[in-house]
Amino acid sequence: MRLRKQIAQPPNDVSGDMRNLWPPLGMAPHAKILGPAYIKHVVPDILLLILGAALGVVVDRLYRRFVESAPKVAIKSSASFGINGERFNLVITNIGLTPLPPYEIFLRHPKAGSFQTFWSESPPSERLPGQRDTFSFGFNPAHVGRRLEQDKQAVISFLTDGNQMSPEEFRQWRLQLVLTHSNDVVLFDNGPAGAAIAEILVSIARSGHVNPTGQQMWAAHANNSWTIKGKRYVREKLQRGQIWVLDDKRWVAIARQCWLRVQRIIRQ
Repeated sequence: MRLRKQIAQPPNDVSGDMRNLWPPLGMAPHAKILGPAYIKHVVPDILLLILGAALGVVVDRLYRRFVESAPKVAIKSSASFGINGERFNLVITNIGLTPLPPYEIFLRHPKAGSFQTFWSESPPSERLPGQRDTFSFGFNPAHVGRRLEQDKQAVISFLTDGNQMSPEEFRQWRLQLVLTHSNDVVLFDNGPAGAAIAEILVSIARSGHVNPTGQQMWAAHANNSWTIKGKRYVREKLQRGQIWVLDDKRWVAIARQCWLRVQRIIRQ
């Protein structure tokens, strides 16, 4: 008795190029499956998977290079009074994900040049995420009389270019954190904070006391974190009533509509 090998036939509802993919694997190993339809439908998907994986690696490397490894700092101002005299302080915190290398504080102006007058009592070293440094400005308590007046006039003359700067030019002062022992590698740069700090230093030099206003102290705060800036932006808009906040019932209704739309897409 002769046995006839039966080959599975494609069902009637399979039409078009998909018939070239019939029979399924395992049912007829000798069948030709690498047909035009297979190449047309499967190979592009494989190429898309490879392209997606390569693109994911590139995005990951770019994120680590320009986002994770970029220095992120938060700067806050404060005042201190003690046996060492009056001081105006800048507290700089590393809010990034990587260690912050040693740096120095400069005030930079396109016309007047660089002004370095803040010092730190801690030795220069890396600061891990979450650690902070305090840099201070103040006149030497040992300098009195004529020597103290000379120090004050030197600060005023440099920051105001001998009282020749216009208000617009004075606002061009910028705060910069520069990598120590480098060729002006700038780790952080901020214009509004630099102008506010320059204004505070001039006020201290003219009055002889550390007495900045609350508005000046707030203006001297700065950071380069988009998360913090975004939260501050939303908070200010909410306070001004420029952002409409939806109530809980409205959010539930929007979520329900989105879920119904997703279900409709899945059914299709």
